[in-house]
Amino acid sequence: MIQIWILPADESPSDAIKSGGDLVVCGTCPLRPWNGGGCYVNVGQAPSSIWNKYKRGGYEKWVPDPYVYANKPVRIGAYGDVAEIPSEILSDIMGWTKLRGHTCYTHMWRTREDLKYIAMASVETWSDFMEAGRRGWSTFRVTDPNNPEDAEVGSFMCSATKGKVTCAQCNLCNGAEQRQRAIYIPAHGATAKRVHETRQE
Repeated sequence: MIQIWILPADESPSDAIKSGGDLVVCGTCPLRPWNGGGCYVNVGQAPSSIWNKYKRGGYEKWVPDPYVYANKPVRIGAYGDVAEIPSEILSDIMGWTKLRGHTCYTHMWRTREDLKYIAMASVETWSDFMEAGRRGWSTFRVTDPNNPEDAEVGSFMCSATKGKVTCAQCNLCNGAEQRQRAIYIPAHGATAKRVHETRQE
């Protein structure tokens, strides 16, 4: 999949999560390290590498080009929230993802109803899951791997997590355009234990 990264322009991702500057790309996400959250992204790896190349002038300025997306699905927000992408750029991107599909998530679902049909509402609690569903959003939730009952009734586990398909093949995390759905994934990575600790509070 083509990976779209949403990064701060003037501060490295590693510095931004320490200063709280990641607010400009992560919005209200409760998983931000600044909030004590357990974001699974290791910003010292890919985000920092990409940011450093950007600062060296290694990337060209955005120019709408349909050939970039030819026959490739798109992951909108490998890091950062889609709500922080300028609308005119997002419109260009969405115009071509219809060819092969996309995945997309947002924690800004309460204030960005316009993203409902292209993005999943990222939710962490049962009440948020229920509220987002009532608002017509498809939902994606990280659950506690130590508590099988943490998965919501009526939800199904991410197929890529099961190893059955890849995200590029699945493309179900594309919002509620075709039908509303609820998907969950057990917490994973170095910060997975924080999800379990949060559930115990």
